[in-house]
Amino acid sequence: MLCCPVLALAQDAGPFEGRVWVVDQRAANADDRGPGNQNQPFRTIQRGAEMAQPGDTVLVREGIYRERVAPPRGGEPGHPIVYRAEPGKNVIIRGSDVWSPAWERDGNLYCAVPDESLFTDDVYVDDKNPFLVEMSSTPFGRDGLREVERGFVEGEQYERIVFSLGQVYVNGRIYRQVPLKHEAEEEAGTWWVDRSTGRICIHFAGNPAERTVEICTRRRVFAPHRRGLGHIHVIGFVMEHCGNNYPTNFWDAKNPQWQQAGTLGTRSGHHWRIEGNVFRFGMVGIDVGYEALSGQNRGDLERGDNGRNEAGGMFHEIVNNHIIDNFGPGTAGMDARGVQFVGNVIERNNLYAFKGMKRFETGGIKLHRPHGSRFESNLFRDNDCGGLWLDQGAGNDTVIERNVFIRNQNG
Repeated sequence: MLCCPVLALAQDAGPFEGRVWVVDQRAANADDRGPGNQNQPFRTIQRGAEMAQPGDTVLVREGIYRERVAPPRGGEPGHPIVYRAEPGKNVIIRGSDVWSPAWERDGNLYCAVPDESLFTDDVYVDDKNPFLVEMSSTPFGRDGLREVERGFVEGEQYERIVFSLGQVYVNGRIYRQVPLKHEAEEEAGTWWVDRSTGRICIHFAGNPAERTVEICTRRRVFAPHRRGLGHIHVIGFVMEHCGNNYPTNFWDAKNPQWQQAGTLGTRSGHHWRIEGNVFRFGMVGIDVGYEALSGQNRGDLERGDNGRNEAGGMFHEIVNNHIIDNFGPGTAGMDARGVQFVGNVIERNNLYAFKGMKRFETGGIKLHRPHGSRFESNLFRDNDCGGLWLDQGAGNDTVIERNVFIRNQNG
């Protein structure tokens, strides 16, 4: 587990203001039907979210929580709703579940189809199962079907190259997806999915019975369903294993499923404080601006009428976080005005090596026209992309000062 000293800094802030809802899934008497107090806590963070009102705190005790947290409401000016990890403890929210199927041997591969009941985050315009959703652009420096469709390459050898949003972790190590079955057969530590059947085939380096397998089952980790919520604080968590998509042509109304969607998603919200967290092993770490264009008229990656930001600018505070080891950009967002990025560590992003045409949305911090924002005292290190990329310009009255850039691809 990553040791992250910024967590202690973040969690020392301020006393609790309103009611404190306690979550502790490890407690023997934890029950979402109970009072959610210190003596009888809730089992899930989502239950705390459902109960919290402006000024309240959802205090989450140590453990690994496998759920999507979707706050149903925001706070009010001076009375935020605070989601706070237990100080000094590892509080992890994962978009994955442990998977122990009845394996079928297929040469060097062990294969199985995950049960549909694992995929509970069923709100998307395409599919709830990340393994059945195609990646919007081809990673790892390759060209594939997406690039054929866009006229960049042609030939049958490219048409067979398709990647999904799924992820496989074995004993905590991420296995690498390959688009062709024979590639998985030839290399240990890889996996392949037959998207026509949902069958996942893994090339283990040993006996799968002796290993813990986790597969990505959710496409967001912390994000409201309703867009435009404000005054939410998120402090001290580790969020990881998210099956979100690369934001190719995020402005395209024909493909709202490609919008900018982070492991933590503000969903076009405003006045969030995101402090002392770790965001890793998702396609995008945080979305802090509009998911598409600021007009919010390009549809939604989730089904239904989920509202919009009526407050205008974003005005988020992103302080003392580790935004690391994401598959694509560390952050994303259009017209994220008045955002403060201070004291963050942004490193080793673009693990999937998105390179070439229509892989332009990648940076340690990648935002479009963040008018009136501040980027101060951040460390950008070893990103396989630009460290700080403010696309279409930095906007008016934006300040960039006292940042450190080490061994980024550019920028």
